[in-house]
Amino acid sequence: MIIIIFLILVVLLLAGCEDKNNKEYCKTLFVDLDSIEADVNDVFSKIEIIPLETTDSSFVVYPKEIQIFEDIIYIYDIDRQKVFSFNMDGKFIRNIGRMGNGPGEYSWLSSISIDEKRERIQLLTAFSTILEYTTSGCFIEKRFLPHDKLNYQALFNVNDYIVTWTIPHNNETDCISILDSGTLELVKQFVKGASIVKKYSRNLYSYNNDIYYGQTIENGNVYKISKDTIGLAYRWDFGSNNYNMHDFNLTYKNKNINEEEELLRNYINEGIVPYWQVKYAENDKYYYTCLRFNNKRDVNIFYRKTDGRYFILGNKQDLKIFPRLFTEKYMMSVVSHQNRNIYKSILPASEYQKLESMKEDDNPCLLKLYFK
Repeated sequence: MIIIIFLILVVLLLAGCEDKNNKEYCKTLFVDLDSIEADVNDVFSKIEIIPLETTDSSFVVYPKEIQIFEDIIYIYDIDRQKVFSFNMDGKFIRNIGRMGNGPGEYSWLSSISIDEKRERIQLLTAFSTILEYTTSGCFIEKRFLPHDKLNYQALFNVNDYIVTWTIPHNNETDCISILDSGTLELVKQFVKGASIVKKYSRNLYSYNNDIYYGQTIENGNVYKISKDTIGLAYRWDFGSNNYNMHDFNLTYKNKNINEEEELLRNYINEGIVPYWQVKYAENDKYYYTCLRFNNKRDVNIFYRKTDGRYFILGNKQDLKIFPRLFTEKYMMSVVSHQNRNIYKSILPASEYQKLESMKEDDNPCLLKLYFK
């Protein structure tokens, strides 16, 4: 009898998140948003400023994504529709690709990715293509994604397959596709649902050679994606500050989609939807999420894995550290000259001096925050 009970317990432990009475149960990260704000020194051991060199060829406006490969920083600027590369000191190296209609040129970028195994820089377009370049910026080839979707917005390389995120055009559209990395043939698709909500949920991140997907304005669920399945990995719980999208009188019917999209935007702008979870990330030390409130205030939450202690930054102080890159050792944010004063209290004098020396037409700086 004791052996049978032991075996049952082992099965339950191995099962992790499971379905019971149509509800999934898994690890819950409880956070009281009214907790006292932490100090940046509780989370970070060191903070550095990396000024990005400003030249005629490297004028950066709005860095949307940052990737690093072999000590080269690749920055995708959504405003200028360019990909810039810099060394780790911020010195400009070169551009990767350019807009146009010729070989190696693109009409509109939506994301960048690094295929580390093949040592290629991948530029994803919204129109079902991937342009691949060497790390030195030489064009290699254009590859065509499945054509039933025309608005690709994110691309991740994992082992022998690729994960893409597509803005859904109706409630029957799967947002996440698994593709064979060699042939780009479709392997599996996931995540149907109300398109007016799903289109906001381009919230994927990679950790330990796996891809995770987090809801933005539906709930705090985070799902682990494999080549064949998607399953609930963990969830964020903000107690009395949780909300349910089904309480906002949205019908999620396609025939009302334009009206409901406008209604949802108003809910967000007016604070009826109190916050978005605009970013998820993870490393060996922390689970991370960023809540953006309607007044554009960001609340950054670092949930320590070893003991379940959490640290909230931005609850009271306007501290803009939204990460464009999240790694095991550090995360990177962007600082422009307009808001540099808010960093004076957290930066060493020598690092803040780099911000003070910025001119109005200089490139933004990178904020590099090292985890404790």
